[in-house]
Amino acid sequence: MEDQKSFLVFINAIKSEATKKYYINDLYAFLKFTKVKDFNTLAKLPTDKIQDHLENYVLFKRKQGIISIRPRISAIELFLEMNKVLFHKKVLHRLLPSDDNPLGGGVAYTNEDVLAMVKATKKIRTKAIVYFLASTGMRIGGFADPPLRKKHMIKMTDGCYGVRIYEGSREGYWAFLTPETVSILNQYFESRKINGEKITDESFIFATYPSGKGVLEHLDANAVTQILKRLVKASGITRVKVNQSHYDKSLAHGFRKRFNTILKLNSEVNSNIAEKLMAHKRGLDGLYFVPTIEECFEEFKKAILDLTVDQTQRQKIKIDELKKETTELKEKEKEIDKLREELEGLQEFKKESLNEIEKIKMANQIKTAYMESDEFKMKVYKAAEEIMKKHMV
Repeated sequence: MEDQKSFLVFINAIKSEATKKYYINDLYAFLKFTKVKDFNTLAKLPTDKIQDHLENYVLFKRKQGIISIRPRISAIELFLEMNKVLFHKKVLHRLLPSDDNPLGGGVAYTNEDVLAMVKATKKIRTKAIVYFLASTGMRIGGFADPPLRKKHMIKMTDGCYGVRIYEGSREGYWAFLTPETVSILNQYFESRKINGEKITDESFIFATYPSGKGVLEHLDANAVTQILKRLVKASGITRVKVNQSHYDKSLAHGFRKRFNTILKLNSEVNSNIAEKLMAHKRGLDGLYFVPTIEECFEEFKKAILDLTVDQTQRQKIKIDELKKETTELKEKEKEIDKLREELEGLQEFKKESLNEIEKIKMANQIKTAYMESDEFKMKVYKAAEEIMKKHMV
C-alpha cells in the first residue's frame, strides 16, 4: 500500500524522519479502524463518508479515555489535505476533549533520578544514553533526524565535546558533552571496538546491537524511548500520573526539563544563548542572534558543574576549579610583585633624577653668580685689552 500515490503524496509532505514514523503509525491505525482496503480508496471517499469515519474515530478514542487525541489525528488530516479530500475540520475539532486537563512532563529529573538510572543498568550503551541526554537536554528526535554519527562530534577544551544536532537542517544547533559524558561515551566506543566494530567518522554514535549478519543500525527515537521506559521502571524513580496517559516526569523530556532548569537558574549563563542550547526559537532573536560555537560553549562551561551527575565527578571538578583559582592567584601575586619592583625602580630613578636636576640647578646658579661678579668682569676686560693690542700691532 505504501507504493500508492495517495500515500506517496502524504509521506513526501513530511520533512522529519521521526515525524514520518509517528504519522505512518497513526494513519495505519485510522485505516484499520475504517476497514477501508487501501489508501487510494480512502482518498476517494466522499466528504460525508470521510467525515463520518473521522467523527467515529474521535469518539472511539474518547471512549478509550485518551485525552491527547489532537496529535493522533494530525496525520489523518495531512493525508486528506494532501489528497484534496474535503472534510469539516472545525466540526471535527469540536469533538476533541478539552485541553483544560493537567499536562504531563512538567517536572524535571533530579540528579538523584539520573544517578538512579545509571545505577539501575550494567549496559554501557544505556549508561551512555542517559549521560548524553543529561548533558545535552536535546529532544529525543535528535538521535535519528539525521542519525547522530561520530563526524558530528568535535573536540572542545576542558575535556568536553561539541555535538551537531539536526545536522543539515535549519533546525541544526550545537550541544555539548560534559567531561563525565565524554568518558562514558569513550568506554562505549571501546566496548564496540572490542566486539569487532571498526569505529570511523561515519559510525553511529548510538548503534543497535550486531545482528546475525553483523550489521549495525542507528538507534531511533522509538528504540531510545523503550530503553528509557525499562530503565525508569528498574530504577524505581517516583513518577506521578497527572492524567490517563501522562506522568509528571516525562521519560525523555524529563532530561530536557532538568537541562533547561539548570541553565535558567544560573545567573552567569547568558539567557539568549541558553535558549540556543535548548534549540528554542525565540522571535526575531532566533533569526538575528547567531552566536558562534565558541560563544555557546563558553556559556555551557558555566553550567558543567551542575550538569554533572556523579557526586565524585562533581567533587573532582570543584577541586580542579580550586586548583585553577590557586594557580591563577599565585600568578597574580607574581605579577603584583613584579609591578611593585618596577614601581620601586621608578621611584629610585625618580629620586636620582631629582638629585641630578638639583646639581644642575646649583651649577647654573654658581655659574650665573660668577659671571655677575667683579672678578669675572675684570678678567673679561683684561682679555679684551689683550685682543685689541694684538690687532693694533
